[in-house]
Amino acid sequence: MVNIYDPAPIYDSLTPGITEWNDARPEIAQALGLSPKKYSDKYAINQVMLALAEQEIPYRDWREIGQHVIDMIRRYPFLMNSYYRVGDTLLPSGIAFDNLVGNHHIDDFPALFGLGEYEGHGLRGAINGRQTRDPRKSYRGFCRSVGLPKPWPDN
Repeated sequence: MVNIYDPAPIYDSLTPGITEWNDARPEIAQALGLSPKKYSDKYAINQVMLALAEQEIPYRDWREIGQHVIDMIRRYPFLMNSYYRVGDTLLPSGIAFDNLVGNHHIDDFPALFGLGEYEGHGLRGAINGRQTRDPRKSYRGFCRSVGLPKPWPDN
């Protein structure tokens, strides 16, 4: 069994229509009882969620975890990390998420996605592993190579 914190009750209580992490973050922090100076720290939010983990779920394989992440980002678009700057270029959320996910985003902040710590590490390993057949190590490439649906629509 894996202990997770189910963030859905908090995410469902956010102001309707929030699609950006910067807008969701203070409300999530407030719901978790974090002080105002800590609300900007994604790490602090994740650590509180991990400490509150009490829901036990059976171990899932990386395909199930991958589908779970797809379901979470479709339901809560702010989890795609909004925008991400690479040099002078501001990448839209889907591309930003693709670039970040194989590079520690999910295993650094697993509780934000309703994952246990080992599940986050396992998913990153699967994305970066040989089985994905995607040289860019993107989440979209991972989903395509293991037969999961597109994580977000084409723009």
